[in-house]
Amino acid sequence: ITGGNEAGAFAINALTGEITTTATPPNFELASSATLTVTVTDAGTPALSDTATITIAVNDVNEAPVAQDVAASVQEHEFAGTAIATATATDPDNPATAFGTLTYSIEAGNDAGVFAIDPATGLITVVDSEGLNFETTPSVELTVRATDGGNPALFDDATVTINLLDIPEWTNGLGTQLWEQAGNWDAAGVPGNGDDAFIRGGGGRGNPLYSAISGTTVLDDLRVLGDYDPGVGTQPVTLRIQGGALGADGRAV
Repeated sequence: ITGGNEAGAFAINALTGEITTTATPPNFELASSATLTVTVTDAGTPALSDTATITIAVNDVNEAPVAQDVAASVQEHEFAGTAIATATATDPDNPATAFGTLTYSIEAGNDAGVFAIDPATGLITVVDSEGLNFETTPSVELTVRATDGGNPALFDDATVTINLLDIPEWTNGLGTQLWEQAGNWDAAGVPGNGDDAFIRGGGGRGNPLYSAISGTTVLDDLRVLGDYDPGVGTQPVTLRIQGGALGADGRAV
């Protein structure tokens, strides 16, 4: 072989002319074909030779993806829909082909359904904020699988470790549970950068609960604005409604 074999992917038998692949085979993703120049030489004196062009089509084959382990943290009782981490994987195949198209899934560690994963992007989000409980489960290990579109499909698994961050929790005299949340809610009901406490009804966030002031049903959380000391038994509070029957403008009651 006198040309076209710079990567050393092919070898030729000098006696038979048989061309074979080497330990460094051709890569479809780099080149879908190879054009070799082969020279044949006789044993005369002087020797005479001729050349020929050998064109070899390289067929694509499915190659397995490689998933990476990920570690992340999230505050306990974080809101549903909050993004926690993104599972990642690489695949030698062209992403524009089925072989290189990856789908993500949670295979283990999510029996309670606390988390969800976007099958296309690998983004892991909170589904059940009540299930994010530092006191019962300070750390969670999810087995996340990246599967390609081959037939048969190939896959690889990785571990996504989610560490929960503890926040102060206490129960007030009304029997509802309070917890502090990073981020104030301003007059328009938009999260800011301070501390809030939240009144949680028995059904959890987003479910009907009763206002301690008016007794009316609210279809969202009651947010207690301010920074509260769990060591103090009675404290004046301001309640603000976010969403529900009173709209999403965060009007105070």
